[in-house]
Amino acid sequence: MEETQYRISPRQLQRMIILETGTIGCLMAAAWSGVQNGILVVMLSIIGSLFYGGLLMAIGRAGGGFFAITERSLPGLLWRLVWLIYVVRFAIRGAWILSYLELLIQETLLEGSRWMIILPLLIVCGYASLRRLEGRARFVELLFWWVVIPLVVLFLIGLWKADLKSLMPEPQVSLSELLVGEYRLMALFLPLEFLLFRMSALEGRGLKIWYSGMKGILLSGLWLLLVYVVTVGIIGINWSRETLLGVTDAMELISIKGGGLERLDILMILFWLIGGVITLSAYLFQGQQLLRRTCSVFGSGVAAGCMLLLVLIIYLCIADSEAWSDWYLEYACRIDLPVSVGLPVLLWCLYRLRKPRPKQHAAEAGSE
Repeated sequence: MEETQYRISPRQLQRMIILETGTIGCLMAAAWSGVQNGILVVMLSIIGSLFYGGLLMAIGRAGGGFFAITERSLPGLLWRLVWLIYVVRFAIRGAWILSYLELLIQETLLEGSRWMIILPLLIVCGYASLRRLEGRARFVELLFWWVVIPLVVLFLIGLWKADLKSLMPEPQVSLSELLVGEYRLMALFLPLEFLLFRMSALEGRGLKIWYSGMKGILLSGLWLLLVYVVTVGIIGINWSRETLLGVTDAMELISIKGGGLERLDILMILFWLIGGVITLSAYLFQGQQLLRRTCSVFGSGVAAGCMLLLVLIIYLCIADSEAWSDWYLEYACRIDLPVSVGLPVLLWCLYRLRKPRPKQHAAEAGSE
């Protein structure tokens, strides 16, 4: 499969991690972190993301890559079933992101019908998913400074307006509540699952790859922490929990002397929208690549069309963005997050059990 011939640099991987993990994750952090001790929950989730991402990186680098260990460890029917499981999971995440982008556009940029918003989004994301992995990496690298830096600068300025006292944790901290909140927030780091499929495409030495990957995960977590601090510090924890657009509400309230930033909020929302489109198109891209492995007669156009149709069907199953957020959080915590860890670990264990040992290789060579 041509996928295995793709090559991206560690720096490109790092920037893909930051954009794909940080964009949507930052938007939902305040709403999902809980009412009390949210700052501790976010910090714990960053630590958890490093372990989570490190595990996925290790499995993605083993035995020629995740594609190789899966298809060598299982018979054809089963590994195709595994890829279809990933396709459905990626389509569900894509539908959730689509519902949020629809809300973001409708409430801040353009009032219009549902179809007038989602169809252009799907067309743009579908077209972007047809690019090869190297093309996607170069595109993300090109946009990185234009998307991340303006948003980071805006929220750094917002620190001056945030009431940091409201972020102080309670004196009595329940460890069980912290761990439950941290687990819920780990759902925002699920885009790290792309590491399974990209590690084999990286060029460079192992240590440099590990350093770049872990740095990307840490920076995306720190970005999430910055957005959380500013959002809750400006609009308060209760309002942050009540609205899905708490981050954009905080952006509108950030200003400097003379009102220099008061009308830049629309431009910043556009930047954030670009990041969301990149993440959605990444799920479409990886899904269509897995569909092509599952059914080799599919071309890239047919596979991309199937992914778009699947995302649209799933998206239409839930009425609105509020319902999507509630349902997706429960689904991610109960099903998606455990599967994202358990399935790769199971496949890696099967690969290790079925992999011939060095002594076995020597015995077979001697018998010949």
